[in-house]
Amino acid sequence: MKATRSALSELKTLNGKADEPQSIAEKTSQATWGEGFTDWPYAIRGGGIVKLTKAKDIENGDTTRPLLGFTVRIVAELHRDDGSGNLVGAYQLEGTDSQGHPFSPQTVPFTEFRSLQWADKWGARAFVYPAPGTKEESRAAIQQLSTKAGIHRETVYTHTGWRELPEIGPVYLTAGCCIGASGAVPGIRVEMTGRLSGYALPAPVTGETLRAAVRASLALLELAPDAVAVVMLGLTYRAPLGDVDFTVWVAGRTGSGKTTYAALCQAHYGQAWTAKHLPASWQSTANALNREAFIAKDVLFIIDDFKPAGIAAEVSRRHAEVSTLLSSAGDRAGRSRLSQDGATVSSGPYPRGSVLTTAEETPRKTSDVARTVAVDVSTPLFEHRGASERFEAARQLAASGQYALALSAYIRWIAANYDDLTGEALKRRVRASASLFAAPHARTPENAAELLEGCRAFFSFAADTEAISLEEARSYLRRVTTALTEQATGQAAYLGHTDPVERFLSLLGSLLRTGEVYLRDAHTGDVPDESVAETLGWSWREYGDPDRMERHWSTDRRGLPVGYFQIVNGQPFIFLEPETVYIAVNRLAEQGGSALPAQSTLYRRLKERLKPLGAMIAEKDRSTHPRRVYGAPPKTRPDFLNLRWPLPDLGGTAGTDPASAPSQPEMSDVPFLFSFRDKEM
Repeated sequence: MKATRSALSELKTLNGKADEPQSIAEKTSQATWGEGFTDWPYAIRGGGIVKLTKAKDIENGDTTRPLLGFTVRIVAELHRDDGSGNLVGAYQLEGTDSQGHPFSPQTVPFTEFRSLQWADKWGARAFVYPAPGTKEESRAAIQQLSTKAGIHRETVYTHTGWRELPEIGPVYLTAGCCIGASGAVPGIRVEMTGRLSGYALPAPVTGETLRAAVRASLALLELAPDAVAVVMLGLTYRAPLGDVDFTVWVAGRTGSGKTTYAALCQAHYGQAWTAKHLPASWQSTANALNREAFIAKDVLFIIDDFKPAGIAAEVSRRHAEVSTLLSSAGDRAGRSRLSQDGATVSSGPYPRGSVLTTAEETPRKTSDVARTVAVDVSTPLFEHRGASERFEAARQLAASGQYALALSAYIRWIAANYDDLTGEALKRRVRASASLFAAPHARTPENAAELLEGCRAFFSFAADTEAISLEEARSYLRRVTTALTEQATGQAAYLGHTDPVERFLSLLGSLLRTGEVYLRDAHTGDVPDESVAETLGWSWREYGDPDRMERHWSTDRRGLPVGYFQIVNGQPFIFLEPETVYIAVNRLAEQGGSALPAQSTLYRRLKERLKPLGAMIAEKDRSTHPRRVYGAPPKTRPDFLNLRWPLPDLGGTAGTDPASAPSQPEMSDVPFLFSFRDKEM
C-alpha cells in the first residue's frame, strides 16, 4: 500500500508546459492518442502498435508490420529520489487491449522496460508478435509515440525529512503534508511504502488548536519518571533538527509499559502509529532495518522488541545484527562495497533518523553500549494510581492526531529558523552544552547535550507560540538538565557492566573469593602470605576431634591453580598463567550469557587500561612479563600476566583519557531559550 501526495512536482512535458486536467493521460495528450495516431514509422492501427513501410506499388500508400497486439503509452517519467544522490528512473505505463479495454496502470523501472516482460502482468491480451527484432522495435515505437503525445517528467521523493528545494528553501517531507517556513507546501510527491507510509503529518495549525496540541505533548513528561520521559521525549524533539550518532536503548521486562510510552512518542510523526504498529521490529534482518532507517530521515525511528531467544548461536547472531545497526548509526555510514569493475567503492544504507529501540536485553559489546543512551524501565509505568487512565487518555490524543499537530507546527517553526537551529549552529551548541555533563566516556556528554538541545528547541517553540510561558519553559529546561545529568552519571555504570576489562577483573575476583581458582606463593608453591591468602582462593580449615584440633590453609579440592603471588619492589603482584586464567574466567562469562573478547584482544585492552595506572607490568611488544616461579624448569622464566594486587577498581573509566578530553566552550555561548517571536515567518 502506498501513501502518495496527489500533486505532482515539475509537471513538464517534453514539448512544453502541461495543463492541469484530471488523468495523467489527459495531462500529457498533445495529439489525439488512439486509433490512427502516428509518428512515422510507428502508428496505432487495429488496436495495436505497428511499424509502417512505404508501399512500392501504391502511391502514397504504406504497409504495416504488427509489433504489439495492444497499445501502451508512457504517461510519466518518474525519477525516484531517496536522498542518496542515486536517482532511480521508472516509466508509468497505461495501456488498452485491442478492443480498447484499459489495463491496470503499472510502473516499470528504466532497466526493466527494454525486455517487455512487464507486459506479462497484463495477461494474455497483451501479446507481442513473434518476429526477429520485434522487442527492440516495440521499445522504440512506445518511446517515440509516447514522446509525441507528451510525457510528464516528475521527481518522486521516497524518503522523509529535510530537502533544500529551489525557490522554496528547506522543506520537510512526509507521506502526508510537506512542510516549509510558510506551512504546507503543495506540488511535492512523496511515496512511502509499507509501514513507513505512517510517516504522515497534517498541515500545521495555529492559534488555540496549536497551543492545546503543544501542551498535550508536554504533558507526556508527567506520564513516566524523568529518567524515562526526558530521554525518550528528548529524542522525539531532537529528531527534526537532523541526524544523531547514537541510539536510545530502552530496556525493561515485558509488561513494563516501555513500548506503550514509546508509541506515544512515535505518534508525533503520524497518528497511525500505535504500540502494535511501529516502524520496525527486530524480527527484520539488519540489512532491512538499515534500509528502512535510511529512508526514515530526520524522524523518530522505533525498532521494537529486542529479545533474542533460542540456541546460543542464534542469540549471538541477533546480537551481531544489533552491533551492525548500532555501528552504522554511530558511524553515519553503511557497509562499503566494491563495484563489479573494482574501480569504485559505494557505501550501503545507514540510519539517517533518530533510532530508539525497546528491548529486554542490553547490547553485549562495550563499543555498542557506548553508542547508546540507556533507559532502564525497571519499574512498570502503569503501577501508580491512575496511571492506566492517564495512558489511555494519551493514547486517545495520539489516535486523534494531537501529537502530530504539535510536531507539524514545530517543524514549520524549525523551517522558518532553519539556519539558527540546525547544522553548524546546532553543533556549536552541542559542544558547549556537553560541558554540563561530566562523564567518563567521551560520547556520553555529547549524547546528553544532543537530547538537551532537542528539548531546548521544543520548549522555545512552545514559548514562542504562547502554549506555555517563558517561566514554564525555563522550569522545564532546568528539570530536563537535571534528569540528563543523572542519566549521564548512570551511563558510566551501565558501560562498566559490559566493559571487557572490568568484567574480566570482576569475574576473576569472584572466582578467587569462591575458591574456584587459587594462586600459590611464587617461591614455595604453597599458601601465599597469610594476610592475603583468603582473597587468593585459600581457606583456613580445622581438622580432627575437638581436643586435638589441627588447623592449616587449604584450597578447594576442585579449585584450579591459575598463577602465583609475590611481592615485587615492595608491591604485591599476582602472576596469572594467560591461557589457564582466560579459560576459567571466560567460562564464567559465558554462563552469564556473554563471552569475553578473544584472548589476545582482551589482554591488549587490559594492558592499555592498567599499565598507565602502574597496575600492570608488561613487555613493550606484548601483554606479559616473564617470571621465575616455583615448579618451573631450571633457568626458564615463563610468561605471565603481571597484575598489581588487589585488583584495581576502574570504577567506570572505560575508554576514558581525561587528558585528551577536548576543552568545552563556556555555557554562556548557548542561549537559555530561543525566541523568534518577532521574526517574520
